Amino acid sequence: MEWKDRTYCGDLTASHVGREVLLMGWVDAVRDHGNLLFIHLRDIRGLVQVVFDPKADMASYQTACTLREEYVVRVKGSVFQRAKGSENPYLETGEIEVFAKDLTILAQSRTLPFLISEKAMVFGEDIQAGPENVDEDLRLQYRYLDLRRPSRQNLFKMRYEIMKCIRDYLDQLSFIEVETPFLTRSTPEGARDYLVPSRLHEGKFYSLKKQDDPYTVEIDRAVDLIREKREREKNRIVKTFSEDSDLMVMNGRWGKYLKHMRYSLHFLSSLPIN
Repeated sequence: MEWKDRTYCGDLTASHVGREVLLMGWVDAVRDHGNLLFIHLRDIRGLVQVVFDPKADMASYQTACTLREEYVVRVKGSVFQRAKGSENPYLETGEIEVFAKDLTILAQSRTLPFLISEKAMVFGEDIQAGPENVDEDLRLQYRYLDLRRPSRQNLFKMRYEIMKCIRDYLDQLSFIEVETPFLTRSTPEGARDYLVPSRLHEGKFYSLKKQDDPYTVEIDRAVDLIREKREREKNRIVKTFSEDSDLMVMNGRWGKYLKHMRYSLHFLSSLPIN
């Protein structure tokens, strides 16, 4: 079974029971019961519990005893239905588990500055080291670790889906997305500019575009999705996506999230949308 045949942890369901699967991912948590060893294996799509039984495969069990959080591993095993009463409703895969037959450690990890796991291995168990319990300066120092958290990765997925929804909607209206320059002349506004020194013109600076500038193109339906770059004082309100939009009405599942996105939607043409 090659890496191309892998199954994502979050894709496992009860329909996989009885099948042999190949999993790859990070060790999210480890629990040793003496005669059995359990791990939560995490990848981009979710978590699944993997069980190592010395009676089934002693070599894999001995290797599993050396596992620590954030080790990268490859596991081959069979999917089983969990015993009644041992299900974990906090996991989407909480009704099943994988009994390992082969384990390979692909990469090791040093001791973590904080726990990344956000799921309890046992139903009802509290996670004491969630992101809200970790000092923000420490999280920013090890940002590459903090971004491994499922809650953080879900924000990336949400942002992608929102932007795709907007682009798909505008595409149905025959709009063409046109990217306008990021480096411009400074414009008089309330927010301070982010300045970028010019290599070719000594002593001169470019200004990062704070929001939609009046660029126009000879396209009857053009739109530009602009990332805002503005500096605000801590006691001032940051302008949000919905406040900067020239025209955007979003109802339904994304409406409550748009106000947290610092984007401008600028229509580069003056034609009405019908």
